[in-house]
Amino acid sequence: MSVSVIKILRRFNDWFLKAADYLFVFDCIGLSIFIVFNAFLRYIFQNEIYGAEDYTLLFAMWLYFIGCAIATYRDDHITADLIHSLLKTDKARYIHNIIRISLGLVFCIIVTKWIYFYFGWCIELHKVTSMLKVPFAFSVFALVVSFTLSCIYQAIQIIQNCQLLRALNHHIAHEGRGAEK
Repeated sequence: MSVSVIKILRRFNDWFLKAADYLFVFDCIGLSIFIVFNAFLRYIFQNEIYGAEDYTLLFAMWLYFIGCAIATYRDDHITADLIHSLLKTDKARYIHNIIRISLGLVFCIIVTKWIYFYFGWCIELHKVTSMLKVPFAFSVFALVVSFTLSCIYQAIQIIQNCQLLRALNHHIAHEGRGAEK
């Protein structure tokens, strides 16, 4: 890949991460205010906002799934990985990471394919929410963005771990030659 394409992709990624931070702040504040306001109306005034669940669904889907993409970018998902803590060498840890992330990527690609079909199905059938008739495609698009980015980020992590493993092997090989002299 040429250097200019890589620069463009890095700029896009930097822009996405910055936009995601603003989206999180806006989404968290908006969703919290909306839920508290709706609860206040429902329990104090025995009234509610018509279609509140539709808005909550839309905001929550974007909040959750963009958070998933960011967690994938940072390799920060919650794990219960005992194997990694038992591995003694960096080489074994890199190999373990490559296998772990590769399996995650395979799963992510399969789910992403299903999500693209579901997104197309929502558009084709004009699926809408029951109350406000908001197109489902708006909330499902959060899954499209999230899983597409997750696939890209996992592929990058595999490449990075392979590069680290290669550099480690290169370093070990040079150390071995130095010890023989």
